[in-house]
Amino acid sequence: MYGTSTFEEDARRGRTDALRDLGRAITRDNYTTRILDAILPHFQPELLPGSYPEAEGRGKDVNFQAALFSCLGGSIISCDRSTPLRTATIDKLVPNLDGIFSWFLFYLASATQVFQPAGLERAIHTITWTIYRIAELVPEEHVLFSPKVIKVLVVIWCTRRKDTRQPYCYIDPERCGTVAMMSQFSENPDAWSTLMDQVVSSQEHLDDFCTAFLQRIDQVPSLYQPRGFPLEYVGAHAALLLDIASKLVKIRAIHQKLREQGLLRRIVQAIVPLCPDASPDAIFTLSFLAFRLSYQPFADPVKGVAEVVKAGIMPVMFEGLQRVGFGGSDSRSKIVEAGKVFRALSAFTFYPRTVKAFRTVVEATPQTHPQEITTELVLPKACSGCHTVVYCSEKCQKADWESRHKDECNVMKHGHMIRKQNGVGYSHNTRAFHTLQSSFTFNNLGPEVDGTIARSFPQFGRHDLIALIGRSRGVSSKTVMNIVTIDEYMRDRRSTVVPDCPAMEARATKIIEEYRAKRSSRNMLVEGTFDYSPMYRVNVLLEVEFTGDLENVYRTALRFDREILGVDHHGPRTSIFLDRAHDPDTSLAF
Repeated sequence: MYGTSTFEEDARRGRTDALRDLGRAITRDNYTTRILDAILPHFQPELLPGSYPEAEGRGKDVNFQAALFSCLGGSIISCDRSTPLRTATIDKLVPNLDGIFSWFLFYLASATQVFQPAGLERAIHTITWTIYRIAELVPEEHVLFSPKVIKVLVVIWCTRRKDTRQPYCYIDPERCGTVAMMSQFSENPDAWSTLMDQVVSSQEHLDDFCTAFLQRIDQVPSLYQPRGFPLEYVGAHAALLLDIASKLVKIRAIHQKLREQGLLRRIVQAIVPLCPDASPDAIFTLSFLAFRLSYQPFADPVKGVAEVVKAGIMPVMFEGLQRVGFGGSDSRSKIVEAGKVFRALSAFTFYPRTVKAFRTVVEATPQTHPQEITTELVLPKACSGCHTVVYCSEKCQKADWESRHKDECNVMKHGHMIRKQNGVGYSHNTRAFHTLQSSFTFNNLGPEVDGTIARSFPQFGRHDLIALIGRSRGVSSKTVMNIVTIDEYMRDRRSTVVPDCPAMEARATKIIEEYRAKRSSRNMLVEGTFDYSPMYRVNVLLEVEFTGDLENVYRTALRFDREILGVDHHGPRTSIFLDRAHDPDTSLAF
């Protein structure tokens, strides 16, 4: 491994190969300000071609410029080894910034003329990230208020590839440098105002800027497929664009131009293709940012809300809300954001235009949620005697009748009659809904299970544990998953619930005992809790079987429980058990 001193003297003389080798050799461990002493003299404005005849040949060499900026970028990245080194780097950079920015403009012009799209993409990436990092290193007023930096950003923002006519976008590291620079400006109100004054200074500038912004929105799905950037980076890139959009729409001329070209519709169309593979947090963030953009200044908010609803944001937003984990440190902000959206939605339901858009969405729900909502009518096969046990097939029913149900059917029938007399109408469709909700929730919270078990229960296997999904205030309440030992779970049930039907209790006990006996590392016992009425609470007991990254329900038992609040409340408790019986190769019908 070479040190930098090998190349510094030749770099000072302006040799392109030495500059290139020096740029490759710079690391955080070997960087010193001697490197800046070698390269900064080349950034003097008077050395620009046209200003100094002897510099013409070297200045017009785009490879020389690329090597020079490689050294500069490497120095900025590597200077944080110590505070004195960082301070010394800043002291050397600040007096030379005007010349550096002048050379950036010239390099951009040269690269645009010389490079093919792939080479120009790399050049733009170098320019934007170097300026971005300079702005993070030195006082930002030296960068964000520079007319030359503003010109560089506007030109790069509007430059399109010759092969696809799309804006240049390269995500590394984690973000597109051009969008990161634009976001950097948007965080400084004064710098943002200066930049926007440049954008609206002419109709041509305004048209080019807005068209480029919308094209950057349109290209978001293609960054993931086929270009292959990591989805989490693409999602963060999209969120950054939407945050920039929230500031752009406050400028009347820009807002009008973006709305004329379908800003809201194009945002939703860019988000939807990412959702099948995106994380719940990414879906939540993107969908709620998009909905927030529908309520804009200078525009009819009813029309904006109807536009995003018709474009397909509702299925995405509800999926994100359902799948997002509310246990993190930012859970409160998510809940507050969701509350704002749904309060706004409730107000907009007074408008016929919005109601019509909602109706269209609801009618299309089976097509937009094919994984969660079946579009086929599947009739469960329930016992005609007790109307309580449900089977996935006639084969399952016959096997269960022979093994146990003929001895318990009358007992369960008695419980069914009591429920009817008490006005407890619990249909098999409702059972399927509660089962599906519990299964779907666990499937999305499930990746957390292994980590929780390893941290909190290192001495236990899965077969000794149960995951409790609490939605004690209904399906709209915050979802909490807790993992406890089965022994603790059974003790808690005995102290809080009085069994009423021994046959039903026996079915639940059978599931638990067989689950523990199998000692399977592929299965997990799950219980979802819902309030059914002021009197009853629904507990859905599931044994789920992991298949790849997903799980499917192996068998279920569902119970109505009445909690013990005192000795006077030891009244009857009704339960419903739904057993998959004995055939593991058939699926539970919904």
